[in-house]
Amino acid sequence: MPDVVTVSSVEKIDELKKNIDSLFHAGKYEEITQSIGMHSILIESEHTKKDQRQLYRIVLELLKNKVRRENPKAYSSWLSAFPQLMAGIAEKRQLVTDKAAADTLASHHGSFGLFSSVDAFFWWALEDRRLPLEQIVLYITTTVKMHK
Repeated sequence: MPDVVTVSSVEKIDELKKNIDSLFHAGKYEEITQSIGMHSILIESEHTKKDQRQLYRIVLELLKNKVRRENPKAYSSWLSAFPQLMAGIAEKRQLVTDKAAADTLASHHGSFGLFSSVDAFFWWALEDRRLPLEQIVLYITTTVKMHK
């Protein structure tokens, strides 16, 4: 069960950024999504989209930094191989999280082809709300394991 996210931890953007960092390192991806959502509700609507994108950019950078730290020598080759690794997952309808996610990726791959990068996959999955953050992280880490 996810932890309860409090208003005091998300109402100020600087506190929220620190909170995202600690939640990421604890593997609490659902709480990150809840925190960003709560922050969006509390702030003025004209800032919502920009703030959400900035906050999720932090999550993407944390994820890429984690991959870089775990295997610094293979990081750049993994970035280059990512489109093909994701294509392999999509074409085989490999079950990484669940069937619905596998079908969504296969459909996207069939219609649009390769994702051009890790960033392209992350933003597609997030902005189209096709995959929860936890599933996005699992797909990315699966490509890291495949690349080893």
